[in-house]
Amino acid sequence: MITRERFFQIVSLFLGIVCLAGSVAFAIYHNNYAFLFFAPLSIAGFAVNQLLAKYLRLARDRREHLSRHVAEVTTHLDKQNTLNATILEREAQFRAAFESASVGALLVSTTGKIIQTNEAIRTMLAIDNSGADGSEFIQFIKPEYRDAFLLELARLANDDRGSVSLDFEMTREDGGSIWVTWSSSMIPGLDGTPHFLFHISDISEKKRAEEQLLHDAFHDALTGLSNRALFIDRLDVAFRRSSRKIDSYFAVVYLDLDRFKLVNDTFGHLLGDELLQQIASRLTSVFRETDTVARLGGDEFAMIVDDVTTEEISGFVERAVSELSETYTVDGRKIDATFSIGIAVWNRDYERFEHILRDADTALYQAKRRGRAQWVVFEPEMQEAVSRLLRLETDIRDALERKEFLLVYQPIVHLDAGNLAGFEALIRWQHPIRGMISPVEFIPLAEGSDLIVKIGRWVLREACMQLREWQSAKSNTDIWMSVNASCRQFQDPDFINHVGEVLQETGIPPATLKLEITETMMVENTDSIIDTMTKLNQMGVRISIDDFGTGYSSLNNLHRLPLSSLKIDRSFIDQLAEGEDNRQIVKTIVALAKTLRLEIIAEGIETQDQAFQLRDLECGYGQGYLFGRPLNREAATKLLSAPSATNELVRTPMAV
Repeated sequence: MITRERFFQIVSLFLGIVCLAGSVAFAIYHNNYAFLFFAPLSIAGFAVNQLLAKYLRLARDRREHLSRHVAEVTTHLDKQNTLNATILEREAQFRAAFESASVGALLVSTTGKIIQTNEAIRTMLAIDNSGADGSEFIQFIKPEYRDAFLLELARLANDDRGSVSLDFEMTREDGGSIWVTWSSSMIPGLDGTPHFLFHISDISEKKRAEEQLLHDAFHDALTGLSNRALFIDRLDVAFRRSSRKIDSYFAVVYLDLDRFKLVNDTFGHLLGDELLQQIASRLTSVFRETDTVARLGGDEFAMIVDDVTTEEISGFVERAVSELSETYTVDGRKIDATFSIGIAVWNRDYERFEHILRDADTALYQAKRRGRAQWVVFEPEMQEAVSRLLRLETDIRDALERKEFLLVYQPIVHLDAGNLAGFEALIRWQHPIRGMISPVEFIPLAEGSDLIVKIGRWVLREACMQLREWQSAKSNTDIWMSVNASCRQFQDPDFINHVGEVLQETGIPPATLKLEITETMMVENTDSIIDTMTKLNQMGVRISIDDFGTGYSSLNNLHRLPLSSLKIDRSFIDQLAEGEDNRQIVKTIVALAKTLRLEIIAEGIETQDQAFQLRDLECGYGQGYLFGRPLNREAATKLLSAPSATNELVRTPMAV
């Protein structure tokens, strides 16, 4: 395509050539060279034309350059306008997102000034709609968390970690406080200055839930006291503190509520729980805030008493016991409570904190052995005594396997006729090293564990098998056997079945088996014991109360019990010769038994005078050294074949 400038060049060149050629041709034709004057003009015109063409070309180039520049400027302006629109759009989006964010958001300068807040953070911190712009953000953070917060911000500003986060407690404008989780990152402002962007979420509910879980993990649900885990932790702390400091002492007080099971069985577990709560409340008021009061389980409590010596702890415990023993009112009922208490005071001989707790438990064990409402401070020799008992308990378990136990049989006679009526089976232990061990030594220990149930089962089976052997003789068909049964056996859910199995296995008439229970056992377990007694009575087994007269509470329930006999305690028999008052007591017991249509047996008869007085009082049966000491199997069998006379029993030589 020919441009305008190019067209003018061609035309001017053509005209110049035509003019030049015409001038030369005209001069030659007319032979007049004057016409050659027009040649320079043609050449000059051509040159002018060339200059004009060049000017036009330059003008065109400038115009094109200007057009390109205008186009470039226009394009740049379009791009800038687009960029500005994008920036404005994004800024609007940021502001919208910032303001409508569900979590708290703040824009804070690197100097700590608040630049912008959103609605969520204003609500969270109870800031009014005017916001907190220009305020120092640090003022909303509780003082104890500020150093950690500033350290995290410094780390963010000085490295390229991208973001930091922290949990801390903040103060609201209205004076309240909230727990928050906080994260921050750095972003450039519109002017290019870096700012902190904070995202803050309220975690108060989560924190409260965590604190509740932590509290529950270390506190007793029923009483709110410290539990065993927290108590052990505090004990460890006290131990370490006293080990580091001179003249720093503490004591562990181990407390157990006496006869708490009786409260539960009599009034129910809900009332028992309320009693425990009241005891916990009193313990909290009696002990100091610096002390630790814990419930270790059931009716067991333990305390760590700080800054107390052996001399001081006695007076402290006496005051505490006085307060704790005041009558409790639970659901309108008055309940008197007593406590067995064991105490151990720290000294530098202790190597581990567990040992002081062990010693307090040992002292508690000794307090229980002394009876109710006793407290004992641990002494080193007690540990040896407990060790002996533990060894004895192990020996008892082994004795059952090695068949070291044996039975002896003490005669029971009819006081009026003088004939042999039956035997009481009594256990003995033939220890391979210590020789014959009295039941007084090992039965109480066995009753504190499940061993008494195993021993009781063996005694019942062995006694019934022996009775079957004796009853096989025609003259002994009416002979009966008394067997002692413990509280633990009556609480054993399989006890009824076991008695039934033994009766079926041996084939003895159920009425010739008499189970003896103590009167104190009735006091502590009335309802459950009566239920078991009723079932045994329905099987035909006879029930007797041993040591009658040593406990008074069972008199209230005596008419409810399916009993066959009462056995008067030997303490009353011993005092028969001391005066008419003692005779009247025995007479009253005999009269009571007759009223209830019960057989009456007197135990511990050692003299003829006692036997005569009891016969005069119409006591039916007697038992004691006067008629025979406990006999081994062979001696008892020989006695059965001898004449059934009281004087014959007295002369029996084969007593053990």
